[in-house]
Amino acid sequence: MKTKKGISPVIATTMLIGLVIVLGIIIALWFASMAQESIVKFERNIDLVCGDVSFSVNSMDDGYLEISNTGTIPIYDFNVIAEGDGYSETFSIDEIYSGMGSNGLEQGSLVSLEKTASFPAGVDKITIIPILMGTSSEGGRKSYECGESNGKNVIF
Repeated sequence: MKTKKGISPVIATTMLIGLVIVLGIIIALWFASMAQESIVKFERNIDLVCGDVSFSVNSMDDGYLEISNTGTIPIYDFNVIAEGDGYSETFSIDEIYSGMGSNGLEQGSLVSLEKTASFPAGVDKITIIPILMGTSSEGGRKSYECGESNGKNVIF
């Protein structure tokens, strides 16, 4: 009679339990990465509120750039993507302009930025993207950047 050798049932059971635990951790991390923290404003998902944001950007002849909130939704801040010859930089208006205040740009308010002082030389296009302040599902206030589709382009 031949004797067959294999792994003992104890080792096999331990390996199966370990495999199940590792797979469980991987699946849990995968689901956790898919579940985003929800942010609401006016009791609506903040992403939907971004579609209702209305603002105008005017490039003035006197070297200033004026951004005004023409809608009813307060805009907390703006992200600016400045582009030029081989140059691209992203920064917030709050970094270069201290007049935004803690509530941001309320309805009918205006921000006026000097182009030469606010933007690096060689910039020929900027994209201005609104940032809203909402309430996190985990509690507390949290800012949310609307997508580039909600932004405005300005050619210098």
